[in-house]
Amino acid sequence: MRKSVIITYLAFFISLVILLGIGFNFYTRLLRYNYSITWIEHTHDVLHEIKKLENNFKEMESSQRGYLLTNDSLFLQPHKSRLKALRDSFARLLQLTSDNPFQQKNLQDLNYIISRRIDILEDAILLHKLDRTLFMKRISEGRKAMEDCAVILTDMEREENRLLIARRKIKDSYGSASSNYSVVIFTFSFVVFIITFLLIIRELSRRFRYQRELEVKVTELNQANAELEQITFAASHDLQEPLRKILTFSDMIKVKYHDTLPSDTQRLVERLQHSARRMHGLVEDLMSFTQLVGIKEEPERVSLKDVVEEVQHELKDIFTAKDVKLSIDLRLPNITGYRSQLNLLFHSLLDNAVKFSKENVSPVIFILTQHATYEEMKEKFKMRYDSQRYIKIIVRDNGIGFDNEFADRMFNLFQRLHPQQSVYTGKGIGLTIVKRIMTNHLGFVAAHGKVKEGAEFILYFPVSEPA
Repeated sequence: MRKSVIITYLAFFISLVILLGIGFNFYTRLLRYNYSITWIEHTHDVLHEIKKLENNFKEMESSQRGYLLTNDSLFLQPHKSRLKALRDSFARLLQLTSDNPFQQKNLQDLNYIISRRIDILEDAILLHKLDRTLFMKRISEGRKAMEDCAVILTDMEREENRLLIARRKIKDSYGSASSNYSVVIFTFSFVVFIITFLLIIRELSRRFRYQRELEVKVTELNQANAELEQITFAASHDLQEPLRKILTFSDMIKVKYHDTLPSDTQRLVERLQHSARRMHGLVEDLMSFTQLVGIKEEPERVSLKDVVEEVQHELKDIFTAKDVKLSIDLRLPNITGYRSQLNLLFHSLLDNAVKFSKENVSPVIFILTQHATYEEMKEKFKMRYDSQRYIKIIVRDNGIGFDNEFADRMFNLFQRLHPQQSVYTGKGIGLTIVKRIMTNHLGFVAAHGKVKEGAEFILYFPVSEPA
C-alpha cells in the first residue's frame, strides 16, 4: 500500500511540474502577445502624429497662399497657433521614435527642412510687395522644401507601415499559439484530473478496505480483551481461593501436629507453603500486568521526584533493614503520565535493586536525569527522524549485575536469570511490568550490567517541553 501511495504522489508531482511548465510557457507567450499589441498601438500613434504634423505644415502653407492672393491679414492670424502645433507634433514624434535610429535620422533632416521652410514663408510674406524677383526665388525654394518634406514624411510612413505589418504578424502568431496552448493546457489538465481522480479513488478504496479489516481486528481485539478480563477475574477469585485454603490447612497442620510430625514431613509442609505463597505472588503480579494492558486511568502531569519519594517511603522498612542508600537527582522532570503506573514502575525497579544486592554490602542506588540524543535513540531503538524529544532516567545500583547477553531477554514474561532455588527470589515478571508501563507512556527501556559490579536501567520518556 505504501508503494502505491508513493507512485500516486510521484505521478501527481510530475504532472504538476509539467502543468507548471506549460502554464509558464503560456504566460510568457501571453505577455509577448500583449507586448506586440502595445507596439502595434505605438505604430498607429506614430502614423497619426506624422499625419498631424503634415496637416499642420500644409495649413501653414495654405495660410500663406491665402494671404498672398488676397492681401487679407486674417489669413496670418492662426500662423502662431499652427506653428506651435507643428512643433508639438515634431516633439511627440521625436519621443515616439526614440527606439528607431532610422526614424530619428529622418526627423533630424525634417527638422532642418521645416525650419528652412518656415523661414522662407516668413521671407515671402515680407518680400511679395517689395522685391518681385527675390519673392519668386523664395517661392521656388519653398516649393522645393515642401517636396523634400513630403519625401521624408513618405519615407517615415513607409517605415512605420513596414513595422506595422511585421508586428501584426508577430501578434497573429502569438495569438494562434496562445489558442493552441490553451487547448493543450485544458486537455492536459483534464487528463491529469482524470488520472489523479482514479488514483485517489483507488487509494480511498484500499483505505476503506484496510479500515474494514482494521475494524474487524479491533473487534477481535476487544473480544480478546474481554476474555482476558474474565481470566483476570478468575485469577483474582477462583485461583486465589485454593491457594488460600492450601496455606490455611498447612498452617493448621503445623500448629496442630507440630510435636508429632517428623522433621522431614515438617520440611515438606514448609516447602508446600513456600510454593503456595510463590504461586499467590505470581498470580497477583500476573493480575497487575493484565490490568496494565487496558488503561482506564486518565493521564496527568506527574512529578517523578514526588513519585520516587513516595516509593522510598513505601519501601522504608526494607531500606532500613538492608541499609539502602538512595540518591535522587533533584532535576527529575514532570511528565504526562499515569501516577499509579509510575509508582509501580519505580517500586519494581527499586525493589529489584534491593533484591539483587550483594551479600554483606549495603545497596547504593542512584536515580539520575539526562537528555537523550537523536543518535542514541536511532542506535538503540532504530528510530527514524522524529521531532519528539526524549529524556532518560537512569536507575543505577551496585548489586550483583548481569551479563549484557541477557539484557533483552530479562524483560520477557517469567524470564529469570537465576535458578528458582537460588537465594535471589525474583519471580520474573517485575521487569516485564516495567516495559509494559514504559510502552503505555510511549517510551522505551534499556538495561546494562556487569557481573558482580552492578546494573542500570534506562527509562526514555517523551517530553513536549524542556525538563
